[in-house]
Amino acid sequence: MTASFASEQPVPQWFRYCLYLSAIISFLGAVFFSPPIYFTRGVKIGLPADAAPFCLWIITAWIFILGVGYAYVAWTNQMQKFFLAVSAAFKLSIGVILLVYWFNGTLPWISGLVGSSDVFFGLVFIFVLLQASTSRRSQPSVT
Repeated sequence: MTASFASEQPVPQWFRYCLYLSAIISFLGAVFFSPPIYFTRGVKIGLPADAAPFCLWIITAWIFILGVGYAYVAWTNQMQKFFLAVSAAFKLSIGVILLVYWFNGTLPWISGLVGSSDVFFGLVFIFVLLQASTSRRSQPSVT
């Protein structure tokens, strides 16, 4: 018998709140990156004014899809370890990239703020995954 993608473990309640918050932040990010909003807003997030709409739509789609995933995991209350691992990698990589470009002055302060929150949530995701892995090993197996 093969294991399913979702483990039988429930998601800790405090982490469900983090997932819902990540979903809300992602939905807002998707709106702000969508070309109709991006090109009409007065305040840019630091991308070039002539950013290609194609690239913005790709960013919008991926941020939105991840937001749906965060909301789904929180709503179903099932630990989706693979999705959380991919999400942690995504959040850490994007966060570090934003922070590096903010530190060298290429991106504005809002990018540093968003990057910091992505790094924070990425580390929280890793913490939860490690905690779930440890608690799973400490439970006696039923045969």
